[in-house]
Amino acid sequence: MLLKAIEDELRRPPELYSEEELRRLGIEPDLFLFISRPDFSDNSHALWKYINQNTAYKTAWLIKNRAACELLKERNIACELFDSAAGVALAQKARYVISNIYFWGLHKYPGQIYINLWHGSGIKAHYFYDRNNDNQPYYEAKRDSELTDLYLVQGVLDKFILAALLNCDARKMLVTGQPRIDNIKEAAGKDNLECIFENITRKYDRLILFAPTFRRTTYSVVGKYYQDNILGLPDFNSSSFNEIMAKHKAALVVKLHPIEETNFISIDLEGDENIFLLKNLDMLKAGLQMNDLINAFDVMISDYSSIAYDFLLLDRPIIYNIPDQEEYAQKQGFVFPHIDFWMPGEKVFNFGGLLDALEDAFKHPQRYSAQRHTNIDLRYSYQDNGAARRVLAAIENYRPIINYGQRYFIKEKLLPLAREYEAEIARLKSRLAAPNSTSANEIPPQDEDKELEQALAALLAAALAHNGDTVLLAPLPSVYDGKTKSRLVHIIEQFSKKGWFCLCEVINMPSGCNFQHLNSDLYLTKLGDDIERLFKALGQAGKKIILALDYSLFSLSPERLKQMCAKAHTVFYFMEAEIRYSHAIEKQSPAEKYRLAFFAYCQENDSIHIIVSAQRLYDYFMKIRGKNRLHLITSGVDNSFFREHCAAGTVPDTLKAVINRSKPIIGFCGTITNDLYISLMQYLCERCREYDFVLIGENKLSQERIQVTTVLNSYENLFFAPEISYEDVPAAINLFDVAILPYYSLAKERFPLKFFEYLACAKPVVASDLEYLEEYYPFALTSRSHGEFAQHLQKALRFKKDITFAGQAQEIAAQNDWSLRVNELIEIIGQP
Repeated sequence: MLLKAIEDELRRPPELYSEEELRRLGIEPDLFLFISRPDFSDNSHALWKYINQNTAYKTAWLIKNRAACELLKERNIACELFDSAAGVALAQKARYVISNIYFWGLHKYPGQIYINLWHGSGIKAHYFYDRNNDNQPYYEAKRDSELTDLYLVQGVLDKFILAALLNCDARKMLVTGQPRIDNIKEAAGKDNLECIFENITRKYDRLILFAPTFRRTTYSVVGKYYQDNILGLPDFNSSSFNEIMAKHKAALVVKLHPIEETNFISIDLEGDENIFLLKNLDMLKAGLQMNDLINAFDVMISDYSSIAYDFLLLDRPIIYNIPDQEEYAQKQGFVFPHIDFWMPGEKVFNFGGLLDALEDAFKHPQRYSAQRHTNIDLRYSYQDNGAARRVLAAIENYRPIINYGQRYFIKEKLLPLAREYEAEIARLKSRLAAPNSTSANEIPPQDEDKELEQALAALLAAALAHNGDTVLLAPLPSVYDGKTKSRLVHIIEQFSKKGWFCLCEVINMPSGCNFQHLNSDLYLTKLGDDIERLFKALGQAGKKIILALDYSLFSLSPERLKQMCAKAHTVFYFMEAEIRYSHAIEKQSPAEKYRLAFFAYCQENDSIHIIVSAQRLYDYFMKIRGKNRLHLITSGVDNSFFREHCAAGTVPDTLKAVINRSKPIIGFCGTITNDLYISLMQYLCERCREYDFVLIGENKLSQERIQVTTVLNSYENLFFAPEISYEDVPAAINLFDVAILPYYSLAKERFPLKFFEYLACAKPVVASDLEYLEEYYPFALTSRSHGEFAQHLQKALRFKKDITFAGQAQEIAAQNDWSLRVNELIEIIGQP
């Protein structure tokens, strides 16, 4: 069968599906699905707009940002959140999938056509030209280029550059121009800019756009970071800059790369009255794109970003702010030799050079006009406003090409293996058919029935002998290892301390261990299928079963869980974050599929109590099922434990060197996951060298971000320590002068377990933009940007010196003890 399938694949010519065939496959033949970074922007947006205005095709969007998705739906624009069930369903039925960068791990279904419009035509190297990459970006680029049927690019030169960058068949590259360029000259740029910055064009005679490329990602560091000032110049002087701005009645509008947009907010620019920050969400709210605004500007300051080539079409001055050119060339590189030729404008490396370049741009705007036009002629095959029309025609006329690289691999690599495999199968069948062959039935099965029966009997005896009439049952992923405690483990322990009979079904309990008695009221077991027998026996004995389920673990099938829910008196479903639906079907494990199926069941079943820890997740469920059996219960703290152990405990050896240094210690204690805001930590280590930063915890970064630890290890004021015993956590936190919660935006859905633990140890807390912590000011200082975070570290150190601070912080911790959280759950159990 395998051999025949491979041979058939080699014989099969590339083909397009008919509309009837597409419908049978569940695909809508006239549906265009768009994605972009940022959401609803760039070439994807320009093509979407053209198709909506000029054709009868259906269109829809996959959106990553929840606020953006809700805003678009209010405007009756068809869209779904990318990692939602509706988003996955939408991706399955689109005929055409359009992107401006990559496809975010989408699973490509038969009959679908993937079109990449790309996002620029700059000069910096990336993917297979990038000297800074490791294997993961190469893999991702190659995967996407194999999925993509058609690339639509700006010019002939770009066709061959992009083919090389992506290691891709150049026949997939068609020269059409980029749709976002179509209206760049005709747009009412100044009027549009007024929609975001009121009176800016009336107040100022000259407008300057500063639009740099990114310097940091989750896996790389290239060039100088914009830390001490927005322009990233070491000798920048704010008063001198404001003087030249005032002299020419000029304003600087800053448009950061989407990767780094959160690094700065308006508060970071206080004192710079002539600087304005242009953000993607502001443009989205105003219904504007960058190409609607760009012709409002008289001068651009950029670096290696492709947006400089968009601005070229206006034949206006470009200043290249490149103090890190040498480092950038060495680490990442450029796609052209003689890079100066491809940057038609003044190059500046310090603040004095920038001031001179601005004066020259105002006085002699045509100085580099000839060089600009030469670049335009070389890079742009079309200079009209017909790119969107050509792109749509290219898509409509698309015909598949033979992938000779894939055919070669199948023929030369897979086909010989398949032949060898089928020959080996034939030999094995022959041996099994021979006399005296060993039958598989002769292998004695492993029988654990007796041991399970004994465990079940012991549990029943203990439960029936218990004074209470209620049993708390909770499936757990593994036995508590003495280190990290989950929210559910804390709650179970508190229930047992209150005299409840608690039974944990441990999915990954060590082999040969089916029963473990932790204390008089807390038991661990691995009964597997026999857990249903336990349910039945407890029910017959008149015991009420409280089922506590954690969203993160489901090795049990949804059907079995549904049966257990039906028999339980009360079901708690603890949600720490919204379930993210994966488009990559091949990566979904059975447990992940179980988890998604049961999550859908819990959303629909209003007899199940959903417990969330943060307002954002509460609001999400409110929209789905209303307030019925939905409860907001934040995290807590074992207050007495932390108070008692704060001054005593084992200090990790890796931190002993830090204690002897004279710098304040800024610390984080918790699991290091993808929620950790890596670029923020890089920023703090560079800007705040007067502090030592300590990260304590197990490293669970995904493979894509694992290189980050290498980057962070390069900082002399950053120290990593491995996960420590839970007994030692209070003593480790006690070392900190300030505790931090440097989380990425997804963490807003959950209330961090560490927050009240920090307060129990009397530590001031500085956090990312976690709005639910704002009510705890000044014990928690939330930060909307990297710069504000750095300012809050200084502020927190001052708060710590207040003699009343420690007592007040510990009082807040005492008011949020885990025992009080469990009292809330007990009250829910008692309700009808």
